[in-house]
Amino acid sequence: GGSSDPDKVQLLLERLEAEQTEASNLEEEAQSNMKDLTEIEEQAENSQSELSRSLSTKSKLESLFRQLQQQTAALSDERRQMTDAERQRRQDLADEFQQTISDVKKKMDQQASERSRLALENEVLRTRFKEFFEKYDAREKDLAEQQKSR
Repeated sequence: GGSSDPDKVQLLLERLEAEQTEASNLEEEAQSNMKDLTEIEEQAENSQSELSRSLSTKSKLESLFRQLQQQTAALSDERRQMTDAERQRRQDLADEFQQTISDVKKKMDQQASERSRLALENEVLRTRFKEFFEKYDAREKDLAEQQKSR
């Protein structure tokens, strides 16, 4: 070296200051990077927490949906059973009504038949009585004429 000691010292001092400045800059950059990293970690935690809440909500909604499907199916079955029961009740009433009409018609037919039989019987009796009274009257006349002739 052709440099003098004060020049060397000056050069070393300048280098040391440059190193110091670079170290200071690197430390600031490191702190800034640590701050960024902390923020990113917080964001990741928040995102994870939000994801957990979303998954929990999704699970609850799916469960509610399944319950709703079951209730809908149960209501549909119940409605179908009620409809079938109502249809059967109406059919039973219609059958009962038809049977009542049939019974009344049968009874009316029997009564009409009985009235016809009685009417015929009355006609026969009337005819017999008429014949009987005609014979009686004829006999009375015969007896009256026989007594006259005696």
